[in-house]
Amino acid sequence: METAIKVELKGEYRSAQEELGPIAESLLNKFGQQNPNNGDFLKISTIDFKNIDFIWFMPKTVPHWLAKTVKIPAYSICLGHRPLAVICVKSLFDFFTPQMTKAVLFHELMHIGYDEKGNYKLVSHDIQDFKSLVKEIGIDYQQAEKMFGEE
Repeated sequence: METAIKVELKGEYRSAQEELGPIAESLLNKFGQQNPNNGDFLKISTIDFKNIDFIWFMPKTVPHWLAKTVKIPAYSICLGHRPLAVICVKSLFDFFTPQMTKAVLFHELMHIGYDEKGNYKLVSHDIQDFKSLVKEIGIDYQQAEKMFGEE
């Protein structure tokens, strides 16, 4: 799933780095220490937080997704952009509990992987890839408190 900014672009964007960045960084710090033998958490332990932008999206019409991880094109990276972005639909996140926000961000971080040369790539996955996550929080994230509760 090599997606380079194939996102509905009609709407407004603003940085979510201050709000979502610390949450994602804490997830990487907490779950990056885990290394399950079955690889359920993919490569989350090796993601460099400094390479991810977090963006609020205020669309003109509600898209069929609530968050999306995208790989930024090389020409934008050479202009100073980070190589990855997590774009989140602001109006939907406004209704989430803190645990739901963590669960969605964790899901998006699980889309980040590496190619054979060690470059970032986007990873598609199905429910099998999320068996530990689903076991912990449920298919609809209804038990997000269990895994992502406040510490």
